[in-house]
Amino acid sequence: MRDAALRMLGIDVAGRAVRIAGLAHKGDQLAVLREISELLEDVDELKVIALQHARANKDSWEDIATATRVTVGTARRTFTEDYLTRRRSYHRDRALTRRSSRRTMPTRLASRPRRAAADHASTKNLPHRKPADTTPDTDTTPAPPAPDRGLASALSRLQRTSGTPSRRLAHLAGVSPSYICLILSGKRVPTWPITRTLATACHADPAHLRYLWELASGHLPQPPQIRTDTPTMVHDSAHRLRAAITGLTLTMHTDAPYALHADDGHDPTGLQAFLDGTTNNVAWRTVSEYTRTLRSEPAHLLPLWRHLQIAHNPYWKPKPPSTHRIPLAAFG
Repeated sequence: MRDAALRMLGIDVAGRAVRIAGLAHKGDQLAVLREISELLEDVDELKVIALQHARANKDSWEDIATATRVTVGTARRTFTEDYLTRRRSYHRDRALTRRSSRRTMPTRLASRPRRAAADHASTKNLPHRKPADTTPDTDTTPAPPAPDRGLASALSRLQRTSGTPSRRLAHLAGVSPSYICLILSGKRVPTWPITRTLATACHADPAHLRYLWELASGHLPQPPQIRTDTPTMVHDSAHRLRAAITGLTLTMHTDAPYALHADDGHDPTGLQAFLDGTTNNVAWRTVSEYTRTLRSEPAHLLPLWRHLQIAHNPYWKPKPPSTHRIPLAAFG
């Protein structure tokens, strides 16, 4: 099975390289960047599988170090059984996410009226809950943002509060200490596997950094799609938005940058309950205004919030814009 997985993944990598060449010929640079990001993930998985083969075949550390172009000591410290197991688990989860996204229905179905019997039959068992937000949101998807220092600020804060030395982070991530300094200063954007490792090393949830990493890498969350019903659809959508908001909070340099509720403990906006997991929905006005208090662009969170609304109600549609805003004083 391992040999088969290695061969199939190698074929996928070769095919992706061909696609990159075709996209580069067409001049679609953003698509090229997206494919390169996926290619790097696939190559990392190939490397992990090959290392597992080498360990299983009892290859010497000297040979492994030579093949991976590192010192013998670095190979011994980095390519441990625990490290390889964690990396394989991560890539398996990524593969499951890919397959799940391929089974989603086209976005254009969201705009069709509910008049076809076939469409109605395919969605009649979906939960039909009323979204928490009764205030309209704009129907504009923002352009991909330029890389910012949000990820660097969050990683620096996590490193500082956890007290994890830079050399320890470099060892766990398999990079040099100087590269860690470049990451923490915002001069380099790490790959997602490195970001995930740094978050774990600083005793943080990597999911809280996923949204910041996407922004720093020039990506945006994909627009929502109607999906077949799954027991965890609402929970997963709420968790992704909740993690993104929590990640934005990490970009601030204080432990509690803004109050989420009044002094008497009242939660007028419902945001605290959403972040605590007590509720699985929150109004867009609340998300938008709180994001502004964190000096971030609310529109970048809009696809995640819309995905949550469709998870609650597959027939949900964006409404015309509203000029009503929540006073910033509501957040302390």
